[in-house]
Formats: sequence, structure tokens, C-alpha cells
Amino acid sequence: MSGLAGVFYYSPSRPVPPRDEGRICGSPDQSADAFHRAPGLLMAHAARSSTGNLCAWDGRLDNRDDLRAKAGRCFPRDCSDSEIALAIYETKGKEGLCDLIGDWSLVIWDAARHILLLASDYAGVRPLYYCLNNGRIVWSSALQCLVDWTGAEPLDEEYVAHFLTRGSAGGRTPYRDILPVPPGQVLEVSASRQWTEAFWSIPVSKTVDYARESEYEQRLRALFQEAVAVRMRTSAPVCAELSGGLDSSSIVCMANQLVTRRRVEAPELITLSYRQHGSTDPKFYQAIERSCGLQGIHLETSEHPFLTPALAGRAQPVFWEPRFQEVSRRMAAAGANVLLTGQLGDLVMGNWMDDSEQAGDYLRERKIAQALRETLAWSQALGTTIYPLLWRALRAAISPSVMPESADLGKRPSDGGSLTGRLRRTARSLSCHRRSDAWLKEERPSRRKHLWALSQVLEARTLQTPETVGHIAYTHPFSHRPLVEFMMAIPPRIVCRPGSPRRLMRRAFAGLVPEPVLGRRSKAIYSGVFLESLRPIASELGRNTRRMRLVELGYVDPDSVAVRLGRLAGGLECNQPQLRCLILLELWLRGRELRNEES
Repeated sequence: MSGLAGVFYYSPSRPVPPRDEGRICGSPDQSADAFHRAPGLLMAHAARSSTGNLCAWDGRLDNRDDLRAKAGRCFPRDCSDSEIALAIYETKGKEGLCDLIGDWSLVIWDAARHILLLASDYAGVRPLYYCLNNGRIVWSSALQCLVDWTGAEPLDEEYVAHFLTRGSAGGRTPYRDILPVPPGQVLEVSASRQWTEAFWSIPVSKTVDYARESEYEQRLRALFQEAVAVRMRTSAPVCAELSGGLDSSSIVCMANQLVTRRRVEAPELITLSYRQHGSTDPKFYQAIERSCGLQGIHLETSEHPFLTPALAGRAQPVFWEPRFQEVSRRMAAAGANVLLTGQLGDLVMGNWMDDSEQAGDYLRERKIAQALRETLAWSQALGTTIYPLLWRALRAAISPSVMPESADLGKRPSDGGSLTGRLRRTARSLSCHRRSDAWLKEERPSRRKHLWALSQVLEARTLQTPETVGHIAYTHPFSHRPLVEFMMAIPPRIVCRPGSPRRLMRRAFAGLVPEPVLGRRSKAIYSGVFLESLRPIASELGRNTRRMRLVELGYVDPDSVAVRLGRLAGGLECNQPQLRCLILLELWLRGRELRNEES
């Protein structure tokens, strides 16, 4: 994947200093024509139009043929994605960015308006970071490069508060002066101001209704095939994660079918499976390997663990860094440049054990008898009484609120997340500015939970490419925007029914996925893998919590965290999800200090 980097000084009379030029043009393998200049501007990997506008692109454009027609110009078939994106911008303005389907980030220089635009796709899969200071904006698709370039070392307390209470901080980075470009939004920068505007939003109140259920199945199958095929537009082998669960297995089966029938350019499919002791996953992913005639790569989680003291991320905290490094090495050895994952499949395909809010639709329409029958069906499937389900459906029918009462990891009454009063105050101030769910007010009760969950995944940037594998196309077929928008628009009762999560998916993929996997109702959990990695770390940190960096910085209470680390080491309840984040951040801070000392 091509990286993005550049600098724009707001004053056009100010030349780009040699130091900045060295950061952008210093790579010895870059030719001179890979960089473009304008007054106060230098940017890498840009296409230029006849009007003097520039576009630098990182990612993959899925609907190239459609866009070539929309642009109203005659493009050769081998034209670059950046040329197409720039033509769309010149034809439709920034609103045209919504037409760009794929995993991408871009930078556009509008020469006539003397404005710079930075944007990312709706899911933020290909990251783009920027820093505004000293009368300029600098940007890069690699966070570590931007940190080294700008020297933006001070830790961002708001990032820490987000990370330790919500498990992610998608709208920030660990560095006070560096921010990510928000997914589905465009940042415009001129000499006088900077502002952000959305070009895509959650598809609220959009509905798709077919006369027959078979039509939903056919459309899902077609969109899923498209989602996999556009990600295999490469002449190199393609890798795909394979856990034996329904999501990853569906991707592998579809990708294998496309390769064997020569419907895609990719010549070979290689699967990557992660084996943990005592898991039932092997019998399922081996069934897929036999069915597809594939010889997969099996990595032991004990050899490439969840977290180690030495590998906690470089530019920012990252779980599974040892595994990402090994995957990168294996892919390089195989000459592969695409990695398919099953992420977002649970949400998009309706893996809800309890979706009883569907009864709320009938209550809102005053169809009381149907609402009672619907609630009873969910009650029987869940093995619970009807009354709490009916009350929840009634609340969904009369109230637009779907936000969980306590979504924060650090708000357990027993431990408070071990946060100091100072950090809790920061977290509370941030929660006051959290996105309201008023945008769901007019949506049907059965859809609110699904759309809210999607918004939270996108806000947390869960699908973002880890920097360790930033050089490859790390991509998720279930995040294919046309597929997501379709699944969010069809009636939830088609997608999931009492006792039948993923109902539509199982029907649509019959004949594609082997029956033992298609009917699988459970999947492996990683709690044992987490504990195997965390216990020795917890024991070490617990010996002197007052020497922890998070304690020294005033973010964490040493006595509270000491008790919790001891409970984790002993396998007892300790609010483990939040404690994982706390341990990761502590190890990352130590690693950062060590790297700074070595440099």
C-alpha cells in the first residue's frame, strides 16, 4: 500500500523547509516525480489534474468502473485510483467523496481555493493522521512517522481517559497534538480556518423490503461475493484468517470459489489459523481446509501471545502485536499483500441471541396480539420469563433512547477502574460530549440497537489497520459498505429470529459453507489465552504498583490496582476487560520510555 505524507504552510510565500522535505522525500527508493509542490505545499504520491489540483491516495477503490463513467471523462482502464478520486471531486465537490467505495484515505489540494482536504472512508480502515502547529499542517498515514517528524511527545490525558474507561479512543491518539482524520468525514484546512464535515452517515430510516424472502438471500449472496472479489484484485497470493467460525469460514469458502473459477486476479488463497490449547476450533477450520483443498498456516497462540512486556505496540498501544508481527513475516515469505478478516460479521449478519426489541415494532403500531406472540417466542427461545422482555420492547416502542446505562469499563462500583479522581473527572467531562442518540428517534425500535452498535464500532475505529501490517491491505469483507447498508436496511426479523441468530446468513450461504460449520452455534473464546499472557505480567507489576508509570503520572490509584492485579494473577473477578487495557497502556508507556532512552 502506498503511504501518505505531506506538509502545507498556510502562508503561500513560506517555502517548505529542508527538514520537512527530508521527511517527505528522504526515502531513497522514491523518484522525484512521486512528489508534487505548490506554494507552501509538498505532498507525496499525488495525481495532478489539468487545473493544478492534486490527489494523494492510500487504499483500494472498489467501484472504479462506475466512477469512471460518473466523472464524465475518458479514462484508460489502467488509470490510478487517485486520478478517479480527483476527477470525482472536481465534478461533484467534497460531497462526491461519498461515491468512493472501498478502504481508503486521501489528501486533495484544491489549487483554485488554496484549500487542503483530508478524508477517510466510512469505516476508517486506512488511517490518516495530522498535526496542526507552527502555521502548518503535516500529515502521514503512519503514526510513528508523524510522531518522529513533529516531536509531538506529550501524552494526551483525554486519550488515557477514553482508553481506560471505554477500551478505545478512536477519535484521538496518545499524543496531544496529533489526531486521526475521522471516518466518513473530510477535514478542510485553509490559511484562515480548519473545519470538519461528514460526507457519509449511518443509514437511518432507509428500508429495503422485498416481496419474497428468497430475494433477500439472493441479494445477500451477490453482495457478499462482490465484497470478497473486490478485495482480491491483486496478482499476488491472498491470505485469509480462518477460525472455523461462520464469518471467517464464509469468506474463505467464497474466496476459494472465486480463485478456482478464475473470477478474480489473485492466483492463490492461503489461510491463517490461530490454535489455542483445548479449543474446538481446529475441527471446524480443518473441515474448511478439506472442503476447499487448502493447506493452511497454523500459528500457536502460546508462541504468539495476546500481550508481552516487550511487544505492546510502537506508535500506540496494540493487543496481539506478537501475532501481527508473525503474520507480517509469513505473508512476506509467501509474497502476499492482502489479508482478509471476518471482523464485523457478528454485527452485520445478526448474531444476536436476544433481539426481542423486534416486538417493539408491533407495540408502536398498536398490534398488541402480535407483540405478545413475538415476545413469547423470544421468551421461550431464551428460557426466560416474558415480563422483562415485554417491558424492554415497550420501552423501545415509546422511547428513542438506546444508549446502554453504563458502557464504561472503568465504572464498576467495586474498583472504579482504579482511576484517580483526576482521571475520573476527565472521563466524566468527555462523556458529557458523547454523541447523542437523538438521530435514532424516528427509527423503528427493532433497528435502533443495530444502528447504534454500528456507530460505536465506527467511532472506536475497531476496523483500523494496525501499523505493524500497514504495508498490506488489511481488509474486512463484512465491512463492504453496500453490504453493510443493505443489512442495516432490511427488516431485522429477516436477519435474526428467536433461537435462530444469523438466520438469513445461514440460508443464503447454504451450499457455500460446509454444513457442520454452517450450523455451528458457538465459537472459541480467548479468555484462557488472555489469562495465560496477563498472569505473569500482573504478578510482576503487582510487586510495586507505586513504580507503575500510570501511578506516577497520577492516572491510577496504586492500592486499588495492586488488589486487582493480585486477583487477576489468582484467576479471580477483577473487571478484567478494563484491567487488560490498563496493563497494555502501562507496558506501552514503559516501552516508549525505553525507546526514547535508546535513541
